[in-house]
Amino acid sequence: MSRAFPIAVLLCRISIYPVAMSWAAAACEADCTSSYSVEVVALPYCGFPGYGLGPQKASDGGNIVGAYGLCNEQTGAFLAAKDQGVAFLNLGQATSAIGNDINSKLQIVGTKEGPTGHVGFLYEQGITTELGFLPNTNLVEANAINESGLVVGLAAGNKQHAFTWQNGSMSELVLPVGPSAVAFDVNDSGQIVGWMGVAPFPPFYGEAFVWDNGKTTPLGYPSPGTNSEARAISNNGQVCGAFVFPNPQGGPVIRRAFHWSNGVMTDIGTLPGFTKSFGIDVNDAGQVVGYCTTPGPSRAFVWQNGVMSNLNDFIPSELGLTLIEGMSISNNGQILCQATGQDADYVAVLLTPKGSTLGDFNCDNIVNVDDLLGVISNWGASGGPADLNSDKVVNVDDLLIVLTNWS
Repeated sequence: MSRAFPIAVLLCRISIYPVAMSWAAAACEADCTSSYSVEVVALPYCGFPGYGLGPQKASDGGNIVGAYGLCNEQTGAFLAAKDQGVAFLNLGQATSAIGNDINSKLQIVGTKEGPTGHVGFLYEQGITTELGFLPNTNLVEANAINESGLVVGLAAGNKQHAFTWQNGSMSELVLPVGPSAVAFDVNDSGQIVGWMGVAPFPPFYGEAFVWDNGKTTPLGYPSPGTNSEARAISNNGQVCGAFVFPNPQGGPVIRRAFHWSNGVMTDIGTLPGFTKSFGIDVNDAGQVVGYCTTPGPSRAFVWQNGVMSNLNDFIPSELGLTLIEGMSISNNGQILCQATGQDADYVAVLLTPKGSTLGDFNCDNIVNVDDLLGVISNWGASGGPADLNSDKVVNVDDLLIVLTNWS
């Protein structure tokens, strides 16, 4: 379960709550959009901190899954289908649950507590299928599902095992480093990411990996890193997550978000005033969302091409929202955030990009020499963010777009 929600009794019924509001807002989205529409999905006001919605994932179609916590401490998994409000999932006998991922077929995977224990589930068209257990395990968490219905996650007993599940069959993911491993995400090509080792953070060793058709690629960590974990992989193989390194001033280790592509891991830094960051999701454009923390409460960010932006800068203050974590980003640029409202209840916020700043390669809402250099440094590339006219080649036409729209 999400840390924000108490464990209690699941409501075994469907309840609908409407989307609370929408708003147009200025933004610097990492594909250089110049505005967002803001959709807030909320339960009725409770008035106690820690209750409401804990969103986990939004599909490319804008369908949201996660966990809910009501004022009477009833909890469970929810689906907020596009334009249909919030529905509580009937998962059978359960005391708590969370929906972790959803695909375009509205297949939902997650974890529930019930008579069979802490078990992963697949929910589809009102039918709940428990995934079962690997030998010598008694806990299973389903973390992700791709378009073909391949599920990945964690099965644990005396150690942690990464697993795959499809069509009723669960298998351990065999990795070269152990004894433990967790799979966090799978893309539509079947590439899987997570961590392998003992644990992803000190004092134990753990390393991020990409598994592809039986071949495992350890991702390492930038110097002076010691541990890493991969949390998400896009359909074109870009990865995000976090790595850790010793605190030069002593004390707790420093955790930083990373972006990995074609063998290169990049420390994407933090927002001003923060010392730690965590990458949660990445899309095919290389946009990473997550959160920064310490000191003080966390704040949601979006990053691309070396630019990290605080998503709170792009929503109207009149909404009274604080975006604390960027939970997912789809290939159409929609960003799902965990947020708190004025009443301290948790709400889901879906940001949808609108418009664009033509020629703005680095997404700072200014077209200048930085964008010119971005195009030149990617000259000849077959697409990517410097391909401003989307003709699959970076050339003089893209250079002219920058010059024509010079701020």
